Amino acid sequence: MSACRQDSPIARRWGTARGAGALLLLLGLAGLLLSAGGCGGKGGDENLVLATVGDTPITKGYYEARLAKLDASELPHDENGYPLDTSTEEGKLAFLDVIINKELMAAKARQMGYDKEDQVAGAQKAMMEYQAGTALHKDLIEGPANSVSEEELQEYYKNLGEVRKCSFLITNFYDDAMKARQEVIDGRLWDDVADEYHDGAKSPSGTYQISLQWGRYDDSFENAIFSLKEGEISMPVETVYGWWLLRLDGTEQVEKPPLEEIKDRVLTSIRMRKINLSRKKFMEESRAKHDVKVDEDALWIVYQGLPEGEVMLDPVTKEPTPRDQLKPLNIATTDMDKFMYQARLDGKLQVSTIGDYKLAFDAMNVFQRPKRTDMLGGLRSKIYEAIDRQLIVQEAKERGYMDKPAVRDEVNGKVEEMMVTKLFNDVVSFDKQVTPAQVSAYYDEHSADFVVPEARKGHVLYCADEAAGQAAAAAARDGAGWDDLLGQYDSNRANLDRKGETDLYRANASDPVKDALFSLSNEGDVSDPFAVNEQWVVARLDEIQPAHQQSLQDATEQIGQIIRARRQDESLKKLLAEWRGEFDVVIHKDRLAKLRSWEDLSGTSVQ
Repeated sequence: MSACRQDSPIARRWGTARGAGALLLLLGLAGLLLSAGGCGGKGGDENLVLATVGDTPITKGYYEARLAKLDASELPHDENGYPLDTSTEEGKLAFLDVIINKELMAAKARQMGYDKEDQVAGAQKAMMEYQAGTALHKDLIEGPANSVSEEELQEYYKNLGEVRKCSFLITNFYDDAMKARQEVIDGRLWDDVADEYHDGAKSPSGTYQISLQWGRYDDSFENAIFSLKEGEISMPVETVYGWWLLRLDGTEQVEKPPLEEIKDRVLTSIRMRKINLSRKKFMEESRAKHDVKVDEDALWIVYQGLPEGEVMLDPVTKEPTPRDQLKPLNIATTDMDKFMYQARLDGKLQVSTIGDYKLAFDAMNVFQRPKRTDMLGGLRSKIYEAIDRQLIVQEAKERGYMDKPAVRDEVNGKVEEMMVTKLFNDVVSFDKQVTPAQVSAYYDEHSADFVVPEARKGHVLYCADEAAGQAAAAAARDGAGWDDLLGQYDSNRANLDRKGETDLYRANASDPVKDALFSLSNEGDVSDPFAVNEQWVVARLDEIQPAHQQSLQDATEQIGQIIRARRQDESLKKLLAEWRGEFDVVIHKDRLAKLRSWEDLSGTSVQ
């Protein structure tokens, strides 16, 4: 395994001096799903204990699971900032040391009573509910809907090019939609009925007609439309904007790409549709089971009390409207005690009034609040979203997800991370003051690390094949304008959008375009065509920025950060040394040979 030598002196400086920042990043292992105890695999040598911190074992399974999750930049580094080879004993001990340090901090945090604090206990409860609900959703909603059959794939693709032309109207209430439907069935003109019952805006053309193409809308809405026969009127379809009534007036086919070109996108769309429908069915059943009721009359009272003209962003500052500038929900005193909705949670029927909702609404930020422009359906959907979040937690409790080991381990890991971070902030103290003399001394000693590498930029063409690339290169050398070359030879939409201009590449960058620019001698030189992602690229060098020494003034802020990070790192290292004596640490070096390296676990080579 070769060391990852970073060419840039600035990159080397970061690698050697990031100090506590790098250590804390690795201490973030506390949040990577599991605590060290109870993390071994099933059978084999996964439960082989490599070390103990007090009563907490660190197993081979835990060590390898945590190592596999690291990026190359997060691997333990030597004193020069280069990653250690985790196939060697030195590299294995270095990473094991990181895990031990994390366990020491967690043990110290528990000793100091952090796990008993109200803030931690509250966070643990919230995280447990979230993780249990997430696990339930994955098992019972996503899992069954995740597979796609060949028949489903072909049926979706068959519908993909179909456009349905419909007459439509939208009402705030189901009963109004049903009345409108009956009047159309009885022979009244659609536009006349819509003029009376429609509560929303007309289409962009100013009519009650709309064209709907398969694959672009909510699943239940789309299924209702595409099940209609020509001339047939739908039953009211509930959406976040209200109740839609649609009549199919005609269909047409539009051109669609070959299935093989869009297969991955189609499969993703089908899976998402199935998951959405599965979620809807699950929540409908849960609402019925838990006696959920929402009073439509109360919804209408609340809707009428929503502030007029509320906007998300201030038109001048472009910032979200502050909460103290938001208007309260306008509700008459006589309506405060009226029933709004209910749900049976933990065996008890919990009832909310309009007054309860006003208290919640007035505390919401601008993004959480329903808006009058979203019609009554927008308010209704937000009420049900809030109820459904409670029901997911309730279902998780009833189905035992709170007691699943994977859920508990996930939460324990996150709580441990929270305690470790709090401990670090509370007890790691150091002198944050860096004097000009200290900055100057550091700069004098490390001035070679503050050389900014040479940089280059230019223009590129992405050609369809090598022959086109050769022709484009010849034309560029003959002085053809780059805009003309783009129009004649370029086939890359993103490159056309930026008019062929490249980024500014430093000498230590890794990119084929950078390599081409740095292979040229003078500004104005044009490269031979080279292959990039099945296209042939031609590069012209336009600008060379020579390497230069960064001045002390320009480097002052960076140096201050480096010095403070080193002090912080040293302070933490001293504390960890003390805690090693306080909490008995035992390491079994003879068992390290059984550990796999990061390269083996990740399938990635460090270059």
